Amino acid sequence: MSARNIVKAMSQPDFQNNIWTLLASAVSAVYVSLMVFSTVRFVGLTEAGMLSFAVAVAGLSRVLALFGVRGFQSTDVNQEFSLNSYIALRVCSALAASVGIVVFLLFARIETSRAIVIVLFHFVYLADGIADVFMGDLQQKGKMRTAGRMRVCAFGTSLVAFIITSFIVRSLILPLVIATIVIYTVYAIYVWHLRTNFERVRVKFDVSAIKTLTKKVTPILISSSVFSFIYNSPKYFLGFLSTDESVAVLSILLMPVTFLGLLAASFFGGAELTKTAELFAAGDIRSFTKRITRLMLLSAALSAVFILCAYTFGLPLLSWVYSVDLSNYSREFMLVTFGGAFNIIAYALAVGVLVLRLQKANLVVVMIIAIITSPIVWLLVSRYGITGAAFSNMLVYVPLVIASFTLYRISLYRRNKNT
Repeated sequence: MSARNIVKAMSQPDFQNNIWTLLASAVSAVYVSLMVFSTVRFVGLTEAGMLSFAVAVAGLSRVLALFGVRGFQSTDVNQEFSLNSYIALRVCSALAASVGIVVFLLFARIETSRAIVIVLFHFVYLADGIADVFMGDLQQKGKMRTAGRMRVCAFGTSLVAFIITSFIVRSLILPLVIATIVIYTVYAIYVWHLRTNFERVRVKFDVSAIKTLTKKVTPILISSSVFSFIYNSPKYFLGFLSTDESVAVLSILLMPVTFLGLLAASFFGGAELTKTAELFAAGDIRSFTKRITRLMLLSAALSAVFILCAYTFGLPLLSWVYSVDLSNYSREFMLVTFGGAFNIIAYALAVGVLVLRLQKANLVVVMIIAIITSPIVWLLVSRYGITGAAFSNMLVYVPLVIASFTLYRISLYRRNKNT
């Protein structure tokens, strides 16, 4: 291929969309990882544990703030609901998430320094949650490259501000304050700059449309919240039952898994989700099933490569990067690695589940899995510490993958039988 053809291909909208989606996914994925890295390097392992626990807790409030809307909004290719309705619902969910954080901190009796870090990271996620509505609207219109640039700029500048401030002041709270201010500022500037791309936001909302939208996405919200709890439950229980240092070590072991998981979530929940929804909406079931199959095969291949890399050089690399001796945690590292592999496959299957609108069935399945696994995770963590948490991380994903695949296949079978 000539240089001119390469340049022409790179200028195509689909290529630009994919590149900026990938960059946005990468920046989102490394955001927390590099924050923990800089905290370990410049502040200390205890503070890194506090930050990791705060991220896990704020992750639940982020799910509530997002309200399961992004996936639904990006697959709403027929524009059943207006941007105004999505914004109104997001404002309400953001307020609810903030109230939830306050209630949690009051009843959990968490020490002041931990509570401050949790609140600050909650506000970081809140900024991304509110801006996510506008990015979802851009995605729905096929402008993923613009949405990607917005997230790259916001997360990138906030991360740089955090790392530089951490290096200068050698503390955790002030860098988080600076990072929070920066991410709000960048998102506000970007949304204002792109205001002509969005419909005019009205103060008067369509209450009926908001109620209908809420009913449709509530199952997604609850299942996403339960899924987030299942994913973070080993870290939650370890945080309550052990020390901040133990949480920090577990978080470091989980860094490759977290990075690849966020990358997979952004990739499968980005342009791939919208394109798959368009095939299904057009009635092209054959192409839809082929696309889901390709996504599943891709996720399986990525999982295999991930496991191989982790086994070959993963632990020495983590020890070198974070300047922490992890040589005694090889078993725990491979356990969380296998869990991460199942996580990638689960994200690929989630595309089919979401497009087929299996929210209610998926909610029931996820609730059952959470009820069964939570006491097991608590028992394993309380008895075996980090080893129990690492095994639990793998344990919770296996039934999720099996259940998602079963739901997807049953739904397709029934649809083919009826047609």
